[in-house]
Amino acid sequence: MQPMAVPMSEQTYNLRVRELFAQLTHAGSLNPAHDLLRFTVGAHEQGAYADFSVAHGKSCIELVRYQAYGCPHFLAACEWLASWLEGRAWLELSMWDWRDVEHVLDVPANKRARLLLLDDVIGQLRRLQPG
Repeated sequence: MQPMAVPMSEQTYNLRVRELFAQLTHAGSLNPAHDLLRFTVGAHEQGAYADFSVAHGKSCIELVRYQAYGCPHFLAACEWLASWLEGRAWLELSMWDWRDVEHVLDVPANKRARLLLLDDVIGQLRRLQPG
C-alpha cells in the first residue's frame, strides 16, 4: 500500500494557520462613523501589506478590521492581531510580542519581517492612544 500524499498546504502551514486563514473574521473595513485610527504597513512590492482600522474608546480598543495582502502566514497573523486587539485596554498593548505569533503559527525565519510589520501597528497604536 502506498502512503497517502499530503496536500502542499498541509505540509507548509500548521493547523493554527489553516484555521485562521479559513476564517478571516476581522477582514474588511469599519464604518467611518466610528472614531477610527488607521494604520498601513508594508507594501505589495515587499510581499505583505495591511491596512488596519481601529475603533476605540478612551479606555480600550473596541473593534478592529483589516485589509491585507500576503501569504497565508501573514494573513493568519493579521487575524491573530485583530482578535488579540479587540476589547483590549490601551495599557495592555505592551503585552504584545510578535514572537508569540511566530511560535504559534510556526512562521519560518524568512517571513519574520512580515511579523515585524504587525509590531509596527502596535507601536503606532501606542503612540496615538487617547489620553
